Amino acid sequence: MRLPAEAYEWLRETFKKGTRALPVAEGVALFDTCYDLSGRESVDVPTIIRIKEEE
Repeated sequence: MRLPAEAYEWLRETFKKGTRALPVAEGVALFDTCYDLSGRESVDVPTIIRIKEEE
C-alpha cells in the first residue's frame, strides 16, 4: 500500500523534523530520509504507528 502523495509528504517532513540531529547520507538523492549512522551505537528516531481502519 502506498500513501497518497499529500500524506507521504506530511509524514516525511514530520519525520525529518524529528531527526534533524542526524547527518543525512550522501549520494542517496532518491531517499531523502536516509542517514549516515556510522560510528553511532544507538539512535533515537520518531516512532511511526500505522492504524488500519476496518473495511
